Amino acid sequence: MDKTAIYRKTDLGVAEITTTRRTVDMKLRPLLILIDGRRTAQRIHSLLGGVGIREEHFDDLEGGGYIEIMRRPDPVAVSEAAANDPRRAEADESDPAIAVRRFSEGQRYMTETVADKLGLRSFLFVLKIEKCSGANDLIALLPEFEKAIAKRLDADYARHCRRIAQTILTQ
Repeated sequence: MDKTAIYRKTDLGVAEITTTRRTVDMKLRPLLILIDGRRTAQRIHSLLGGVGIREEHFDDLEGGGYIEIMRRPDPVAVSEAAANDPRRAEADESDPAIAVRRFSEGQRYMTETVADKLGLRSFLFVLKIEKCSGANDLIALLPEFEKAIAKRLDADYARHCRRIAQTILTQ
């Protein structure tokens, strides 16, 4: 895994998410869902690190042809930005754009996960997700999100999905 690289799904990776094809390990599907061609591998890993996703899982998906490196950020620009704003993490907390990003990423993850795991039964739950107007609304929906997945699959995997969603919505 190149931590500074931005990965994207290949055609095979898109097919894995959008069709009934299931060749990727269930525990790696959240990683595949979050790879979108916008976030660095380090950002995605920080979102999923607490739920058992390790750096080598990027390598597994890349080796399997599901993802590829789209681009690498200019290291000079990245280091200059960090040097110019050492309190960036603190500023991010009060930035409305960060709240919007959390909401949209969390909503996307929950919608794709429910659609993927529940199939046609996901329609009503996706409507509930779409009615949410902020990250706090989605956080309030997490117990029901976990319960719906646990009903269809198993409780451990449902907890895993909930932790990922909660991490996305709160970090």
